[in-house]
Amino acid sequence: MPVQMKLLKRSSNSRGSSDIRTITLKNTGTVQQVNRLYILTVRRQSLLSKINTLTHQLHEAKEIMKGIDADILGTESQYRKLSGRRPHKKIEQKELRENGSRVKKMSLAY
Repeated sequence: MPVQMKLLKRSSNSRGSSDIRTITLKNTGTVQQVNRLYILTVRRQSLLSKINTLTHQLHEAKEIMKGIDADILGTESQYRKLSGRRPHKKIEQKELRENGSRVKKMSLAY
């Protein structure tokens, strides 16, 4: 059974399903099955390529995050020393009298 393959006319820079070859045979049922199998194979290869690319990008992003975390841990103590900042204590709200002055608290121990 003679098999002819021809490339669909598309621009040379197009990718994906536009570059899928069509196979023409005399039996139309076989043609559809062969074309469908070819299309599925091309799509599978495309998805595998995308998976590899995304896996590589994820690995690079993780390496960058490790570097950032290391820089943060290395400079955090230096930043605290230079800025002179200490953790803030909670400021207690003091009781006020009716005229707005603060109430002094005294211990009753002698």
